[in-house]
Amino acid sequence: MHDYAIDSRERVFVVRILFMASALVSGIAAVLVPSDLLPMRWLLPIPSIALVFGVSYWAFDNWLWRWPFLRVMRLVSVPDLRGTWTGTVASSYTEFEHQQPVAVTIEQTWTKMVVRLNAAESRSWSLTASILTNSPEGLVLTYLFDNQPEAESDRTMERFRGTTVLVRTDADRLEGYYYTGRGRGTHGSLKLCR
Repeated sequence: MHDYAIDSRERVFVVRILFMASALVSGIAAVLVPSDLLPMRWLLPIPSIALVFGVSYWAFDNWLWRWPFLRVMRLVSVPDLRGTWTGTVASSYTEFEHQQPVAVTIEQTWTKMVVRLNAAESRSWSLTASILTNSPEGLVLTYLFDNQPEAESDRTMERFRGTTVLVRTDADRLEGYYYTGRGRGTHGSLKLCR
């Protein structure tokens, strides 16, 4: 997985909250430890702040960010796009005559993601991505991808890079377009449902 950008300041805000909570928990733990068990009790908060922060950040990055309660409280705005999305791609390569079935898998944490697309003749994966939550179009996922043709694909297929832009039209629907780099020079549309 790779990092992804988002147009929200929540990552700064949440990290501050996690750090303050870690300092508070560590301070309380230091007071509760009997002084005869630890002669230099005042040293306890220093490593434990780092430990508590590390564990809480890891838990937030992997699981807690998905909790609906945090969305209701408006602490988290990063959309949860994880899952398998199925749909079709129409390409200028075939002059938009065919709707090719595809499966897109999105793996995501609060700070990292990867988008994988599997089609009959090729597969691709994201190299970098961004999510816009405040776009006039709504939620927009944009990613740069690397595409690798399958061994049995058309001889004219070569490895290439491109960009995909997807707009979430409802909670379980993404629609958008893609375009490829110089060697390929194609473009097309995608329609996906989760």
